Amino acid sequence: MTAGLAGTLLILAVQSPTVVTPASPRLQPSCAPAAVDTFELVLLAPGQPERVVATLRRTWAPSREGGAQVCVLEQHYSRSGSSDLDSSIVNAGTLAPVRYWAQVDQEIQRFRFSADSATGTVQAGDSTPRVVAEGAPSPYFLGVADLEVLRALPLAAGFHARFMSYNPPRGFHDVEVQVEGVDSIAVGGKTTAAWRLGYQAGGAPTVLWLRRDNGALLRSKSVLRNGAVFWRRRLGDVVG
Repeated sequence: MTAGLAGTLLILAVQSPTVVTPASPRLQPSCAPAAVDTFELVLLAPGQPERVVATLRRTWAPSREGGAQVCVLEQHYSRSGSSDLDSSIVNAGTLAPVRYWAQVDQEIQRFRFSADSATGTVQAGDSTPRVVAEGAPSPYFLGVADLEVLRALPLAAGFHARFMSYNPPRGFHDVEVQVEGVDSIAVGGKTTAAWRLGYQAGGAPTVLWLRRDNGALLRSKSVLRNGAVFWRRRLGDVVG
């Protein structure tokens, strides 16, 4: 094999993402008792002042269901005059999804998951529930709990991974993440080293900053098609 060909194959090997699935030995899930994170969701539109569109409170705690150890993630979005809530239950050891419930405005979503399918109902007000049933193209995680998947990955310089995710009721999609570098993030007067991750899931290109020591999210930035920037930031964080 020539040196040039060997070098090309080495580059391709480095660039190919690692496929991660539930129960992958690369995952190191952690379900910290009564963990709580609070974020502001901020929209920066061109030529306009920043606007806080909601406050997000995330709680993450261990529990048991059907004799199995699970983790329960709840997300509470508070806006002026209204709020949304969703609850995700995943296997504590593998992060495989178990079930999901959400109230978004007047719509109720209920889903259950198996290794090869996602089934549920979506009901708006008093209307007849719409049944959703999809076969899984491959082992998958729950998109609503994607931060917990990222936190369980062995992040390091150059780390590049891909996994399948289900976002109820929108369906299955591929997620690709890559460590782009290390930044210093100042929150509440303290500076913290953070992994900077590129995140692609078929929507707005997103960058996330996760604490280097424990993988907790510090902030994220998504660039929308109209040029606006959507930030998820911790209280006390200033972005621009």
